[in-house]
Amino acid sequence: MVAVLNPGARRPSVEALNPQNNQKSFFVRSQNVLVRVKVKDIRYIHADGNYCYLFTEQKKYAIKLSLTRLMDRLPNNEFLRIHKSYIVQLKEVNKIDLGSNSLCLK
Repeated sequence: MVAVLNPGARRPSVEALNPQNNQKSFFVRSQNVLVRVKVKDIRYIHADGNYCYLFTEQKKYAIKLSLTRLMDRLPNNEFLRIHKSYIVQLKEVNKIDLGSNSLCLK
């Protein structure tokens, strides 16, 4: 189904579409469209400045949200903050090299 928004109505903000709880998906802007990205599809997240980049198997999405605020909206038992700029989905971790203090994703 496709519906046309009233041109006089306010556009929905990404913040309004992404409430403050453990979510199953996020709305992110992709060019001039808001796209739903499922949390289970996120492999890892990288923060750079005022934006976080959500990486899935197919694509990279930008969301204007701090890494701390984004982490608060993710399921605690599924994601781990491994660096001040990175969060990984635990199911995507293939191995952890304790010698080099690094990890490998699937």
